[in-house]
Amino acid sequence: MTKEREKEFLLLASIVLKCRLKAMGGKVFGDSYGNGNLALDILGIMDYGNEMRLMMKEERK
Repeated sequence: MTKEREKEFLLLASIVLKCRLKAMGGKVFGDSYGNGNLALDILGIMDYGNEMRLMMKEERK
């Protein structure tokens, strides 16, 4: 995995963790969006998690 792809993967992972924390009612310091709603947080978890899965699938080929 190249350094650029690794950075992209870690950025996606940080967004997934942020969405999980917000879905559980936590607060993220420095978050400009504030507290959203649960549906958007779950959508973020699914969307970015699937993107990470696709990246790993591409790397394994």
